[in-house]
Amino acid sequence: MISLLIGKGGSVISAAAPRLKENPIHGRSMHILPSLPHVVTKLLEETLDEDVSMERAAELAGRDPGLTVQLLKLANSPLFSRGRAVSSIPQATINLGLQTVRNIAVTLSVYQSFSDLSGQPGFSLGAFWWHSLSTAICSRFLAQRNGYEDPEEAFVAGLLHDLGQLVLIRNEIQQFGQILQTASRGTTLIESERKVWATDHAQVGADLLDKWRLEPILCDAVRYHHRSSSELETALPLVRLVFLGDRLSHYFARPVPEEWSEILKLVERMLGISSDVLEDLQESIISEVNQMAGLFGMKVTVPEGSVLPSSVSDEPDGQKELREKAFDVSLLVGAFQAMLDTYREEDLHDAFLRSLAVLFDFKCLLLAKHLKSGLLAGVRAYGTRRDELASHIKIPVSPGTIWDRAFQERAAVYSNEFSREHLLRVIDRQVESLMGSPYIIVPISCSGEKLGVLMIGMPPEEWEGREWSTDMLLLLTKQMSHSMLGYKYRRQWAKEHAINAAILKGAPVGVLLADLSGRAYYWNPVGRSMLGYEGAGTPPEELNFWRHFSFNLETQKKISECAGSGTPAELGKTWMRDSTGVRRLIDIKAVAVRISDKMRLLMLLEDVSVEHALLEERRKRSEWLEKELAARTEELEKAQEKLLRAERLGASTELARRVVHEINSPLAIIKNFLTIFKMEHQDSERDVEILNTISKEIDRIAGILRQLRDFSSDLAENTGQERGFVQNAARDLEILLVEPLEQKGIDLEFDIDQDLPPVPLSESGIKQVLINLVKNSEEAISGDGRIQVSAHIDRDNADEVIIQVADSGAGVPEHVRERLFDPFVTTKGEDNSGLGLSVCYGLIKASGGSIKVVQKKGWGACFDIRLPGARE
Repeated sequence: MISLLIGKGGSVISAAAPRLKENPIHGRSMHILPSLPHVVTKLLEETLDEDVSMERAAELAGRDPGLTVQLLKLANSPLFSRGRAVSSIPQATINLGLQTVRNIAVTLSVYQSFSDLSGQPGFSLGAFWWHSLSTAICSRFLAQRNGYEDPEEAFVAGLLHDLGQLVLIRNEIQQFGQILQTASRGTTLIESERKVWATDHAQVGADLLDKWRLEPILCDAVRYHHRSSSELETALPLVRLVFLGDRLSHYFARPVPEEWSEILKLVERMLGISSDVLEDLQESIISEVNQMAGLFGMKVTVPEGSVLPSSVSDEPDGQKELREKAFDVSLLVGAFQAMLDTYREEDLHDAFLRSLAVLFDFKCLLLAKHLKSGLLAGVRAYGTRRDELASHIKIPVSPGTIWDRAFQERAAVYSNEFSREHLLRVIDRQVESLMGSPYIIVPISCSGEKLGVLMIGMPPEEWEGREWSTDMLLLLTKQMSHSMLGYKYRRQWAKEHAINAAILKGAPVGVLLADLSGRAYYWNPVGRSMLGYEGAGTPPEELNFWRHFSFNLETQKKISECAGSGTPAELGKTWMRDSTGVRRLIDIKAVAVRISDKMRLLMLLEDVSVEHALLEERRKRSEWLEKELAARTEELEKAQEKLLRAERLGASTELARRVVHEINSPLAIIKNFLTIFKMEHQDSERDVEILNTISKEIDRIAGILRQLRDFSSDLAENTGQERGFVQNAARDLEILLVEPLEQKGIDLEFDIDQDLPPVPLSESGIKQVLINLVKNSEEAISGDGRIQVSAHIDRDNADEVIIQVADSGAGVPEHVRERLFDPFVTTKGEDNSGLGLSVCYGLIKASGGSIKVVQKKGWGACFDIRLPGARE
């Protein structure tokens, strides 16, 4: 058989459900199943349609007298009547609502169908309901922890999961003993049923619920609850919840330590619920079942030692009371469902007070919330003298007051009894006046947190003769406390959600949430803009951050490792274009977060374009400063070198001036006496020859003195006074020097631009510099060679004239270059005074220029002179 389940949005889900082989009992099972009244069946069928009208529901309900009486009774209670008597079914249907009408119809029909079931040997109806209640409680507990959307649906499915046992026992009573005998020999109950009846109670129960037109998904939960865990691992959640609830119920009835570990593994594998969560259930299940069993007004014990539940047998004359108690429990479950189905806190208050009216027929109710300030604030009242005053009530919960007593004892407190030993305050008396009678205070609290109180108007005669169950009232109040706490947490969540949303929206960084596969499903506005999706809502399906950021496998592995260790992953920086097309540098970090027990990656995208630009500017500025510092340092070193050289030159000049002055006079006297002596010895050739030699040496000394004189005085005379043209001076030197040097085997070449501007050095000074340099080159050449004199405008500086004198000699040694222009420094022997280059240096520096030795390809020594041009 293929069972069709209606899923979310009306989609049809198919689930394979192979049936057992046909046999006589199973073949006629649909005929022996108890039927719901035709009116109730039609009502259930039509109320499944959300669009059914109230008029149609009232018309169907009015066809059943018993249902009509019950509906009119509830509709005339204080909560539903709204101060007006209800005498018609249409008005009752409107007051009660479709859900309440439907629940009452099903409840009446279910328990009436089995009202004739009597106790059988080896079987106890009380034990049966013990197991059903514990399965319902366990199923609801698992549903709440699993996040199932409708935990009360799980409760109902658990409550009805073994209903097929009652059907089979009632219809095949003669074979029930055979079932027990087979099961007692080590065979499970379900196997015994299949062996004897060729079917089982799970299938029969599902058929019954299906015939009654209950939800298909609930029928399937009953049908499959005895299948193997491997078959149900992929089943819909409700099927798994009832299966595990049944296993837990059997364990709690007959605990076997070895089975507990297996159940824990099953729960974690099938529902993802950790084992520590089930410890809470294990501690509370017995008390909860006993509390629910107490509502039946019967003594029960936990089943032991049998494949079938067993407990104290129910007396036949107590069956009516049992049915009434079961009916109340069914209404209690419906009340729970109504409270859980609310979406507003105001609707919860109404559902709670309506449920109290239905279950207990209370006439006067007042509900108050506990505020942070310690006050009780009224929120809703029904049946009081002035219900509209509820919102104006503010009651301080002071120590020693009746309100404090209720919270301290966690029990209902009757104001009449409290006032016998304590003085009621004015506000307490005012509440009594509003209620019109003494009142019961029922505290509403959860885990020690005060949430509110329920006040029930109760005259003394009703309090003394009360027939309603205090346990049921406390159970409903407990459910109310959980619901109120849920709304409180919902408000806190909404507030935190709004804060988080505001933080994410206003955060200056982009936030992207994705799974480990790279699929993105959340972004904040900044992140959306960074990724270039301005105007989009949620991240598109095609957005995968692995591909978007071009992360390679190594980076993906790094992120996964960081996700496993819980440490942030620094993914570095990457250039991207935002939605406006602007290129930005994005710093990306990944942080692993766990959401709904699944690992997710929180990507943080920070725009560091400005910081990067600033760092880049600082780097360039630093490089520029380093270069400038190096250039200034070099200039300072050169300036210092020039200063030292100038000081040495100045000292040499002063020395030369004094030496020339001191020696010239004696030399002139010696020269005169030598001339006289030569005239007196004209007759002696030998003497004349000697005297001529002495005269030559004196002339040589005079030449040296003239060089010293030129060095000391001619520098100032030949610089700065007038301007000269390099091309004119070169033209004169070409006439004087080319031919004599050719005779010595030296080619003198001139490469002079003819449009050179004047320089701040006289032409005689230019000639002296060039003659000294050419003479220096001539002396550096041994044998044949070449000398080149060139002059042109600097390409990089049009206001500067470059003069170069290069020769083919051996060049200037490195150790000589440092002091080459110092006076009296020479490499040409004792016959050279070493003043020629010093004179050149002095003339050029005095003219504002520079002279140095440079390397020139194909030449030995090359003197480079730079003089400022003086264009008019």
